[in-house]
Amino acid sequence: MPSIYEVKEKYEQWLLSLPGVVGVGVRDGCIVVYLSSQKYASLLPSELDGYPVRAVVVGTTRIF
Repeated sequence: MPSIYEVKEKYEQWLLSLPGVVGVGVRDGCIVVYLSSQKYASLLPSELDGYPVRAVVVGTTRIF
């Protein structure tokens, strides 16, 4: 089984292409997908390659 970091790297670009996704990370054995709104959570899979996926709503981010 690949490491959680390998799985994150494998799917990161795909996840970032989904509407509402603003970031992807790893925390507490989960692949964490940061969302701009809860309404996008239903677009996420419940797991990727055996690792659970958790949605965290952070809102939108701005870079100045």
